[in-house]
Amino acid sequence: MQPPTLPQVAVIPCSDYSPERVSLAVHEGLTALGGIGRFTVRGEKILLKPNLLAGDPPERAVTVHPEVFGAVAREFQAAGAKVTYGDSPARGRTERIAQVAGISAVADALDISLADFRHGEIRSLEGPLSHQTVRLANGVLAADGMIGISKMKTHGLTGITGAVKNQYGIIPGLQKSELHLRYPDVYRFSELLVAVLRLAPPRLYIMDGITAMEGNGPRGGTARHMGVLLFSTDAVALDTVFCRLIHLNPEHVPFLEAAHKAGIGNMRLDRIRILGADPDELACKDFLVPRRPPPRFLTSTYVPRFLREWVTPRPVIDSSRCRNCGACVAQCPVTPRALDWPDEDGPKPLPVYHYERCIRCYCCQEICPEKAIYIHVPPMGRILYRK
Repeated sequence: MQPPTLPQVAVIPCSDYSPERVSLAVHEGLTALGGIGRFTVRGEKILLKPNLLAGDPPERAVTVHPEVFGAVAREFQAAGAKVTYGDSPARGRTERIAQVAGISAVADALDISLADFRHGEIRSLEGPLSHQTVRLANGVLAADGMIGISKMKTHGLTGITGAVKNQYGIIPGLQKSELHLRYPDVYRFSELLVAVLRLAPPRLYIMDGITAMEGNGPRGGTARHMGVLLFSTDAVALDTVFCRLIHLNPEHVPFLEAAHKAGIGNMRLDRIRILGADPDELACKDFLVPRRPPPRFLTSTYVPRFLREWVTPRPVIDSSRCRNCGACVAQCPVTPRALDWPDEDGPKPLPVYHYERCIRCYCCQEICPEKAIYIHVPPMGRILYRK
Protein backbone atom coordinates (compact mmCIF):
# COMPACT_ATOMS: atom_id res chain seq x y z
CA MET A 1 0.00 0.00 0.00
CA GLN A 2 1.40 3.39 -1.06
CA PRO A 3 1.81 5.95 1.73
CA PRO A 4 -0.35 9.08 1.31
CA THR A 5 1.26 11.83 -0.73
CA LEU A 6 2.10 14.89 1.31
CA PRO A 7 0.74 18.22 0.05
CA GLN A 8 3.43 20.47 -1.40
CA VAL A 9 3.91 24.19 -0.90
CA ALA A 10 6.54 26.09 -2.87
CA VAL A 11 7.99 29.01 -0.93
CA ILE A 12 9.66 31.35 -3.43
CA PRO A 13 11.50 34.50 -2.25
CA CYS A 14 10.84 37.63 -4.33
CA SER A 15 12.20 40.91 -3.04
CA ASP A 16 10.01 43.34 -4.98
CA TYR A 17 7.49 43.76 -7.78
CA SER A 18 9.92 44.40 -10.61
CA PRO A 19 8.55 42.55 -13.67
CA GLU A 20 11.67 40.44 -14.18
CA ARG A 21 11.86 39.24 -10.58
CA VAL A 22 8.16 38.45 -10.36
CA SER A 23 8.17 36.56 -13.66
CA LEU A 24 11.16 34.49 -12.58
CA ALA A 25 9.61 33.77 -9.18
CA VAL A 26 6.28 32.70 -10.67
CA HIS A 27 8.02 30.43 -13.17
CA GLU A 28 10.14 28.95 -10.38
CA GLY A 29 7.06 28.28 -8.24
CA LEU A 30 5.19 26.55 -11.05
CA THR A 31 8.27 24.53 -11.98
CA ALA A 32 8.69 23.38 -8.38
CA LEU A 33 5.18 21.91 -8.44
CA GLY A 34 5.76 20.05 -11.71
CA GLY A 35 5.49 22.75 -14.37
CA ILE A 36 2.66 24.56 -16.09
CA GLY A 37 1.65 21.37 -17.91
CA ARG A 38 0.34 20.02 -14.61
CA PHE A 39 -2.31 22.73 -14.48
CA THR A 40 -3.54 23.19 -18.05
CA VAL A 41 -3.46 21.88 -21.59
CA ARG A 42 -3.66 23.85 -24.82
CA GLY A 43 -7.11 25.18 -25.61
CA GLU A 44 -8.53 25.01 -22.07
CA LYS A 45 -10.48 27.90 -20.55
CA ILE A 46 -8.59 28.96 -17.44
CA LEU A 47 -10.07 31.48 -14.99
CA LEU A 48 -7.71 33.55 -12.85
CA LYS A 49 -9.44 34.53 -9.61
CA PRO A 50 -7.38 37.29 -7.92
CA ASN A 51 -8.38 38.90 -4.65
CA LEU A 52 -10.07 42.17 -5.71
CA LEU A 53 -11.62 43.28 -2.43
CA ALA A 54 -11.91 46.98 -3.20
CA GLY A 55 -10.71 49.76 -5.47
CA ASP A 56 -7.36 50.71 -4.01
CA PRO A 57 -3.99 51.25 -5.75
CA PRO A 58 -1.44 48.41 -5.56
CA GLU A 59 0.79 50.12 -3.00
CA ARG A 60 -1.92 49.80 -0.35
CA ALA A 61 -1.59 45.99 -0.48
CA VAL A 62 -5.37 45.48 -0.51
CA THR A 63 -5.49 43.48 -3.74
CA VAL A 64 -3.23 41.12 -5.67
CA HIS A 65 -0.46 43.13 -7.30
CA PRO A 66 -0.85 43.53 -11.09
CA GLU A 67 2.70 42.24 -11.72
CA VAL A 68 1.86 38.94 -10.00
CA PHE A 69 -1.42 38.70 -11.90
CA GLY A 70 0.35 39.41 -15.19
CA ALA A 71 3.16 36.92 -14.60
CA VAL A 72 0.67 34.13 -13.85
CA ALA A 73 -1.46 35.05 -16.86
CA ARG A 74 1.52 34.97 -19.22
CA GLU A 75 2.53 31.51 -18.02
CA PHE A 76 -0.91 30.09 -18.81
CA GLN A 77 -1.18 31.91 -22.12
CA ALA A 78 2.22 30.57 -23.15
CA ALA A 79 0.88 27.08 -22.45
CA GLY A 80 -2.00 27.70 -24.86
CA ALA A 81 -4.77 28.34 -22.34
CA LYS A 82 -7.63 30.76 -23.03
CA VAL A 83 -7.37 32.98 -19.97
CA THR A 84 -10.13 35.05 -18.34
CA TYR A 85 -10.23 36.69 -14.92
CA GLY A 86 -12.75 37.85 -12.36
CA ASP A 87 -13.82 38.28 -8.75
CA SER A 88 -16.83 39.54 -6.85
CA PRO A 89 -15.64 42.48 -4.73
CA ALA A 90 -17.11 43.48 -1.39
CA ARG A 91 -18.82 46.50 -2.94
CA GLY A 92 -18.87 48.08 -6.39
CA ARG A 93 -18.35 46.84 -9.93
CA THR A 94 -15.49 44.51 -10.70
CA GLU A 95 -14.52 46.61 -13.73
CA ARG A 96 -13.93 49.69 -11.57
CA ILE A 97 -12.12 47.77 -8.83
CA ALA A 98 -9.79 46.10 -11.35
CA GLN A 99 -9.06 49.45 -13.00
CA VAL A 100 -7.98 51.18 -9.78
CA ALA A 101 -6.03 48.11 -8.62
CA GLY A 102 -4.05 48.08 -11.88
CA ILE A 103 -5.32 44.64 -12.90
CA SER A 104 -7.44 45.70 -15.88
CA ALA A 105 -4.51 47.49 -17.58
CA VAL A 106 -2.51 44.26 -17.47
CA ALA A 107 -5.50 42.23 -18.63
CA ASP A 108 -6.13 44.59 -21.55
CA ALA A 109 -2.48 44.43 -22.60
CA LEU A 110 -2.65 40.62 -22.61
CA ASP A 111 -6.10 40.54 -24.26
CA ILE A 112 -7.65 38.82 -21.24
CA SER A 113 -11.39 39.33 -20.89
CA LEU A 114 -13.32 39.87 -17.68
CA ALA A 115 -15.49 36.89 -16.79
CA ASP A 116 -19.09 37.25 -15.65
CA PHE A 117 -19.07 37.59 -11.86
CA ARG A 118 -22.32 39.59 -11.68
CA HIS A 119 -24.64 36.69 -12.45
CA GLY A 120 -24.67 33.06 -11.46
CA GLU A 121 -26.54 29.81 -10.99
CA ILE A 122 -27.75 28.08 -7.85
CA ARG A 123 -25.63 25.19 -6.66
CA SER A 124 -25.97 22.94 -3.61
CA LEU A 125 -23.16 22.91 -1.10
CA GLU A 126 -21.43 19.71 -0.05
CA GLY A 127 -20.58 18.19 3.30
CA PRO A 128 -22.32 19.31 6.53
CA LEU A 129 -24.02 22.21 4.70
CA SER A 130 -25.42 20.07 1.88
CA HIS A 131 -28.93 21.34 2.70
CA GLN A 132 -27.88 24.88 1.75
CA THR A 133 -27.41 26.53 -1.65
CA VAL A 134 -25.33 29.41 -2.98
CA ARG A 135 -25.16 31.22 -6.29
CA LEU A 136 -21.98 30.39 -8.22
CA ALA A 137 -20.64 33.01 -10.64
CA ASN A 138 -21.13 32.27 -14.35
CA GLY A 139 -17.46 32.98 -14.94
CA VAL A 140 -16.56 30.04 -12.71
CA LEU A 141 -19.07 27.74 -14.37
CA ALA A 142 -17.79 28.62 -17.85
CA ALA A 143 -14.15 27.75 -17.05
CA ASP A 144 -12.44 24.39 -17.40
CA GLY A 145 -10.18 25.23 -14.48
CA MET A 146 -9.58 27.99 -11.96
CA ILE A 147 -6.41 29.48 -10.42
CA GLY A 148 -6.90 31.20 -7.06
CA ILE A 149 -4.55 34.15 -6.48
CA SER A 150 -4.86 35.44 -2.93
CA LYS A 151 -3.24 38.29 -1.02
CA MET A 152 -1.36 37.79 2.25
CA LYS A 153 -3.49 39.84 4.66
CA THR A 154 -5.10 39.98 8.05
CA HIS A 155 -8.88 39.91 8.43
CA GLY A 156 -11.13 41.28 11.17
CA LEU A 157 -13.46 38.29 11.31
CA THR A 158 -11.33 35.29 10.34
CA GLY A 159 -7.92 36.48 11.51
CA ILE A 160 -6.27 36.05 8.12
CA THR A 161 -7.48 35.94 4.56
CA GLY A 162 -5.65 33.55 2.29
CA ALA A 163 -6.23 30.76 -0.19
CA VAL A 164 -9.35 29.36 1.52
CA LYS A 165 -10.99 32.72 2.19
CA ASN A 166 -10.23 34.01 -1.32
CA GLN A 167 -12.73 31.55 -2.79
CA TYR A 168 -15.64 33.34 -1.11
CA GLY A 169 -15.42 35.77 -4.03
CA ILE A 170 -16.83 33.18 -6.45
CA ILE A 171 -20.26 34.05 -5.01
CA PRO A 172 -21.55 37.06 -6.95
CA GLY A 173 -23.04 40.26 -5.65
CA LEU A 174 -25.08 40.82 -2.54
CA GLN A 175 -25.47 37.17 -1.60
CA LYS A 176 -22.16 37.33 0.23
CA SER A 177 -23.66 39.84 2.68
CA GLU A 178 -26.84 37.77 2.99
CA LEU A 179 -24.78 34.72 3.91
CA HIS A 180 -23.26 36.62 6.84
CA LEU A 181 -26.77 36.73 8.29
CA ARG A 182 -27.23 32.99 7.82
CA TYR A 183 -23.82 32.25 9.31
CA PRO A 184 -23.40 35.06 11.84
CA ASP A 185 -20.38 33.91 13.87
CA VAL A 186 -16.86 33.12 12.76
CA TYR A 187 -17.18 29.37 13.39
CA ARG A 188 -20.33 28.89 11.33
CA PHE A 189 -18.98 31.25 8.68
CA SER A 190 -15.81 29.18 8.52
CA GLU A 191 -17.89 26.06 7.80
CA LEU A 192 -19.44 28.00 4.93
CA LEU A 193 -16.01 28.98 3.57
CA VAL A 194 -14.96 25.34 3.55
CA ALA A 195 -18.19 24.28 1.82
CA VAL A 196 -17.69 26.93 -0.88
CA LEU A 197 -14.11 25.76 -1.38
CA ARG A 198 -15.31 22.18 -1.85
CA LEU A 199 -17.93 23.34 -4.34
CA ALA A 200 -15.42 24.78 -6.82
CA PRO A 201 -11.80 24.11 -5.83
CA PRO A 202 -9.09 25.74 -7.99
CA ARG A 203 -6.40 23.62 -9.60
CA LEU A 204 -3.70 25.84 -8.15
CA TYR A 205 -3.40 28.38 -5.35
CA ILE A 206 -0.93 31.26 -5.43
CA MET A 207 -0.42 33.81 -2.67
CA ASP A 208 1.04 37.28 -3.21
CA GLY A 209 3.08 37.94 -0.09
CA ILE A 210 5.75 40.19 -1.55
CA THR A 211 4.03 43.05 0.22
CA ALA A 212 1.49 41.81 2.76
CA MET A 213 -1.02 43.62 4.99
CA GLU A 214 -0.90 43.49 8.78
CA GLY A 215 -3.04 45.08 11.46
CA ASN A 216 -6.50 46.35 10.59
CA GLY A 217 -7.00 44.18 7.48
CA PRO A 218 -8.35 43.28 5.02
CA ARG A 219 -8.49 46.90 3.77
CA GLY A 220 -7.53 49.25 6.57
CA GLY A 221 -4.25 47.66 7.63
CA THR A 222 -0.62 48.59 7.01
CA ALA A 223 1.58 47.30 4.18
CA ARG A 224 4.35 45.01 5.42
CA HIS A 225 7.17 43.67 3.26
CA MET A 226 7.40 39.87 3.41
CA GLY A 227 9.20 39.16 0.14
CA VAL A 228 7.60 35.84 -0.77
CA LEU A 229 5.23 34.09 -3.16
CA LEU A 230 3.53 30.82 -2.18
CA PHE A 231 2.28 28.09 -4.55
CA SER A 232 0.31 24.92 -3.82
CA THR A 233 -2.48 22.66 -5.06
CA ASP A 234 -3.73 22.49 -1.45
CA ALA A 235 -5.39 25.60 0.00
CA VAL A 236 -5.15 24.45 3.61
CA ALA A 237 -1.46 23.59 3.27
CA LEU A 238 -0.72 26.97 1.71
CA ASP A 239 -2.54 28.87 4.45
CA THR A 240 -0.75 26.77 7.08
CA VAL A 241 2.60 27.87 5.64
CA PHE A 242 1.30 31.46 5.63
CA CYS A 243 0.66 31.03 9.36
CA ARG A 244 4.19 29.75 9.83
CA LEU A 245 5.56 32.85 8.11
CA ILE A 246 3.80 35.14 10.60
CA HIS A 247 4.22 32.90 13.67
CA LEU A 248 0.48 32.28 13.98
CA ASN A 249 -0.84 28.99 15.29
CA PRO A 250 -2.99 27.59 12.43
CA GLU A 251 -5.24 25.94 15.03
CA HIS A 252 -6.33 29.47 15.95
CA VAL A 253 -7.62 30.18 12.43
CA PRO A 254 -11.26 29.04 12.45
CA PHE A 255 -11.54 28.21 8.74
CA LEU A 256 -8.41 26.05 8.88
CA GLU A 257 -9.82 24.21 11.88
CA ALA A 258 -13.12 23.76 9.99
CA ALA A 259 -11.29 22.43 6.93
CA HIS A 260 -9.32 19.98 9.04
CA LYS A 261 -12.52 18.69 10.67
CA ALA A 262 -14.10 18.33 7.23
CA GLY A 263 -11.19 16.12 6.21
CA ILE A 264 -9.86 18.30 3.41
CA GLY A 265 -6.56 19.33 4.93
CA ASN A 266 -4.33 19.29 7.96
CA MET A 267 -2.60 22.02 9.93
CA ARG A 268 0.59 20.12 10.73
CA LEU A 269 3.65 21.59 9.08
CA ASP A 270 5.45 18.26 9.41
CA ARG A 271 2.79 16.78 7.10
CA ILE A 272 3.50 19.37 4.39
CA ARG A 273 6.40 19.10 1.98
CA ILE A 274 8.08 22.49 1.66
CA LEU A 275 9.75 23.24 -1.67
CA GLY A 276 12.06 26.19 -2.27
CA ALA A 277 13.04 28.37 0.68
CA ASP A 278 12.72 27.57 4.37
CA PRO A 279 9.70 29.51 5.73
CA ASP A 280 11.55 30.18 8.98
CA GLU A 281 14.19 32.16 7.08
CA LEU A 282 11.49 34.51 5.76
CA ALA A 283 9.28 34.58 8.84
CA CYS A 284 8.15 37.71 10.67
CA LYS A 285 7.66 37.19 14.41
CA ASP A 286 6.08 40.60 15.10
CA PHE A 287 3.50 40.54 12.30
CA LEU A 288 0.38 42.29 13.62
CA VAL A 289 -2.43 39.73 13.40
CA PRO A 290 -5.24 38.56 15.70
CA ARG A 291 -3.62 35.70 17.60
CA ARG A 292 -6.79 33.98 18.82
CA PRO A 293 -10.38 33.65 17.61
CA PRO A 294 -13.27 34.41 20.00
CA PRO A 295 -13.98 31.71 22.58
CA ARG A 296 -16.68 29.40 21.24
CA PHE A 297 -19.02 29.90 24.18
CA LEU A 298 -19.36 33.60 23.33
CA THR A 299 -20.92 32.76 19.96
CA SER A 300 -23.76 30.79 21.55
CA THR A 301 -27.23 32.32 21.45
CA TYR A 302 -27.65 31.21 25.09
CA VAL A 303 -25.01 33.65 26.31
CA PRO A 304 -26.70 36.76 27.79
CA ARG A 305 -26.43 39.79 25.53
CA PHE A 306 -24.90 41.97 28.26
CA LEU A 307 -22.08 39.45 28.71
CA ARG A 308 -21.33 39.38 25.00
CA GLU A 309 -21.22 43.19 25.00
CA TRP A 310 -18.65 43.21 27.79
CA VAL A 311 -16.25 40.81 26.13
CA THR A 312 -16.95 40.60 22.39
CA PRO A 313 -14.88 42.74 19.99
CA ARG A 314 -16.89 45.41 18.21
CA PRO A 315 -16.31 47.77 15.31
CA VAL A 316 -15.68 51.39 16.26
CA ILE A 317 -15.44 54.52 14.08
CA ASP A 318 -12.41 56.79 14.35
CA SER A 319 -14.03 60.21 13.93
CA SER A 320 -10.73 61.81 12.89
CA ARG A 321 -10.58 59.60 9.79
CA CYS A 322 -14.25 59.23 8.83
CA ARG A 323 -15.36 61.22 5.76
CA ASN A 324 -19.07 60.30 5.98
CA CYS A 325 -19.01 58.46 2.66
CA GLY A 326 -21.65 55.98 3.83
CA ALA A 327 -19.96 52.86 2.45
CA CYS A 328 -20.13 51.19 5.87
CA VAL A 329 -23.85 51.95 6.25
CA ALA A 330 -24.63 50.56 2.81
CA GLN A 331 -22.60 47.41 3.55
CA CYS A 332 -24.36 46.48 6.80
CA PRO A 333 -26.36 43.28 6.11
CA VAL A 334 -28.68 43.58 9.12
CA THR A 335 -32.29 44.83 8.92
CA PRO A 336 -32.80 47.26 10.58
CA ARG A 337 -29.18 48.26 10.16
CA ALA A 338 -26.75 47.89 13.03
CA LEU A 339 -24.89 50.91 11.64
CA ASP A 340 -26.99 53.82 10.41
CA TRP A 341 -27.27 57.57 10.17
CA PRO A 342 -28.66 59.25 13.30
CA ASP A 343 -31.86 61.23 12.92
CA GLU A 344 -30.36 64.65 13.56
CA ASP A 345 -30.61 68.09 11.99
CA GLY A 346 -27.65 70.19 10.90
CA PRO A 347 -24.37 69.00 9.35
CA LYS A 348 -24.25 65.35 8.35
CA PRO A 349 -23.27 63.41 11.51
CA LEU A 350 -21.16 60.28 11.77
CA PRO A 351 -22.91 56.92 11.44
CA VAL A 352 -23.93 55.40 14.75
CA TYR A 353 -23.70 51.75 15.84
CA HIS A 354 -26.58 49.90 17.43
CA TYR A 355 -24.53 47.13 18.95
CA GLU A 356 -27.57 45.19 20.12
CA ARG A 357 -28.26 44.50 16.43
CA CYS A 358 -24.63 44.00 15.37
CA ILE A 359 -23.74 40.42 14.39
CA ARG A 360 -19.99 41.18 14.39
CA CYS A 361 -19.49 40.29 10.73
CA TYR A 362 -17.18 43.36 10.41
CA CYS A 363 -18.38 44.03 6.86
CA CYS A 364 -18.30 47.74 7.74
CA GLN A 365 -14.66 47.57 8.82
CA GLU A 366 -13.76 45.52 5.77
CA ILE A 367 -15.13 48.05 3.27
CA CYS A 368 -14.11 51.39 4.82
CA PRO A 369 -11.93 53.26 2.29
CA GLU A 370 -10.50 55.66 4.90
CA LYS A 371 -9.23 53.08 7.43
CA ALA A 372 -11.67 54.75 9.83
CA ILE A 373 -13.19 51.63 11.38
CA TYR A 374 -11.20 49.41 13.71
CA ILE A 375 -12.08 46.49 15.97
CA HIS A 376 -12.07 47.27 19.67
CA VAL A 377 -11.65 44.48 22.22
CA PRO A 378 -13.19 45.38 25.62
CA PRO A 379 -10.98 44.89 28.72
CA MET A 380 -12.72 41.67 29.80
CA GLY A 381 -12.38 40.38 26.26
CA ARG A 382 -8.64 40.98 26.33
CA ILE A 383 -8.39 38.56 29.25
CA LEU A 384 -10.38 35.87 27.44
CA TYR A 385 -8.59 36.47 24.17
CA ARG A 386 -5.21 36.66 25.96
CA LYS A 387 -4.41 39.86 24.09
